[in-house]
Amino acid sequence: MLNKNEDANESSKVSQGKTTEGAAVDESEDTEEIAPVSAPDKWDYETDILIVGGGGAGLCASAAALRNGARVLVLEKQAETGGHSQHAGGAATFNTAAAKRKRLSADRAKAFKHSYVVQSNATIDPCLLATLIDRAHEVYDWSESQSWGRRWEALNIGFVPAQGVVRMLVKGTFENILFSSGTELVAPMYPWMQWLKNYVTENGGKILVNTKALALVKTDDRIVGVKGMTADDKTVFAKANKAVILAGSGFTNNREMIKKYCPDIYDKAVGTFLPPSDTGEVVRMALGAGADLAGKNSWVAFAGGIPFFDKKYTGKPNPGPWFQYLRQGWLQLARGAGWLEVNAGCEEYIPITARLDWEMHPKASASLTGSAAYVIFDADYPTTIWETLPPPMLDDRPMTAQDPEYPWFDKFKEFMPKDWLDSIKQAIEYGGIKSSDTIEGLAKELGLDPAKLANRVKAWNAKAAAGKVDEFGRLPQNMKPIVKAPFYGIKTGAIIGGIYCGPRVNYKFEVLDKNLNPIPGLYAAGSTAGGTSGEGVFQAASLSSLGLAFSSGWIAGDNATATKSTYEPTGMFLESDIRMQELFNKFNRYFPRMSALLMKRGFSKKKRKKKT
Repeated sequence: MLNKNEDANESSKVSQGKTTEGAAVDESEDTEEIAPVSAPDKWDYETDILIVGGGGAGLCASAAALRNGARVLVLEKQAETGGHSQHAGGAATFNTAAAKRKRLSADRAKAFKHSYVVQSNATIDPCLLATLIDRAHEVYDWSESQSWGRRWEALNIGFVPAQGVVRMLVKGTFENILFSSGTELVAPMYPWMQWLKNYVTENGGKILVNTKALALVKTDDRIVGVKGMTADDKTVFAKANKAVILAGSGFTNNREMIKKYCPDIYDKAVGTFLPPSDTGEVVRMALGAGADLAGKNSWVAFAGGIPFFDKKYTGKPNPGPWFQYLRQGWLQLARGAGWLEVNAGCEEYIPITARLDWEMHPKASASLTGSAAYVIFDADYPTTIWETLPPPMLDDRPMTAQDPEYPWFDKFKEFMPKDWLDSIKQAIEYGGIKSSDTIEGLAKELGLDPAKLANRVKAWNAKAAAGKVDEFGRLPQNMKPIVKAPFYGIKTGAIIGGIYCGPRVNYKFEVLDKNLNPIPGLYAAGSTAGGTSGEGVFQAASLSSLGLAFSSGWIAGDNATATKSTYEPTGMFLESDIRMQELFNKFNRYFPRMSALLMKRGFSKKKRKKKT
């Protein structure tokens, strides 16, 4: 299926360095746009569709292109495919066959569209939003007709705030979602990613792992390929006869790019839970090719991150990890529902409904002075963290040494210790968790006023002893007394779950130039594509959890290879707008004279006012 010269290294590998939870932030990361290079005299590879990135977006784009009869080549800079998507708990979507079989009433695309336009302040491209909703089901329904079979479980997770959108889970990954073990939450989408990889290779696609894309190749006004690098520092050129699809993720681990393109995020975020491969060179390639930028300051976050990179806070000579894996024990500890949480003035600031809401909690903490909150607890935390109501759920559930190991768990051990208490020891060594035998001493460690914190802890303990719901709606079980030394505290804030800033795309996921014209031969998908959450939107979680990688990759791959496009976005209006217009039309129909008189009077008043 693939034309390849004999001297090309088919099993190319690029050293990426070991990824660990202690990977420190590099403040000298490059932000310059990467200009396209000229075509070589000799190509090492030739294909129809060349995809940069073998994560969820890249693999779904590959599957769609192969389905349409195209030849596919994927360049993946990591040692294996799957990317960030394999760590996701599931994907939100609409109108899938799995949801219809279960007759889930929560599948409400119209309600979602309305709420998202409002949430994004109408900054998202309505055609793009309509497409993401209308076509979100296609990749899931298609996979059920293949060897994947009916391995999707459609579920409405009521406690996840996303307007009742249905989640697609890999069947069997959550036998009892409320009481799953912590290890069961590590990479639950891994089987889906493995199946996609196998589908691509078994149907003639070629995947080159550990092969890093360096630049796009341009001839005249068209993108025609990619320049890459192999493990032995050999340069290779791959030609794309139809299109290049950029699906190499975003730049959450490049703080200099965040500072340049998303300064609001730079000021508010304390880390990212996306692995260190998310460094932004693919976005820089698109911008170097003349792409317009979209999605500035648009991001999604979780609460509980620790600013290890802040040497002033940690007291360490070198910055600690910016990357903090979502299942790290210190994240679960910082988000514990039973702790006292205060602002820089040692005041409680957040009602329990917001604290337990994974969208509102990081918004609230990021809005505080210093973009940080402080959680306080005592030496009994290894026991009391399990006594809160509701119990730790999903990403808030620590992993223990007694948890069973799932078949793929070994692959991700390098990201975090299995026992969450070992992770706490690491955070203490990094200087992120402070402790003292007195509350006043702890306050000094955290940079807080000792008298104010001591008074706040005293008031907290009184509420805990009273055994009543407090003024913030907290249940007695969720107010753990702070009485046993040593006392602990964490400065905590928003941790990035995705940045949706990158090359602007249209509803076909073609990359657009600064005149909003498609750049011939260039597409983008997943978190490489910009504007998919609107402009300046903090916590557009509902759309980012839409399975953006899967649906956008599928749509891009299909549009890049389809002989004739049959889809055009419709229904881009809001239901409330339509109802208002219908009411106005009915009023005109039944009361034409009154309607005309009202319009005339309104016009006359404006006219008279203008004359005076």
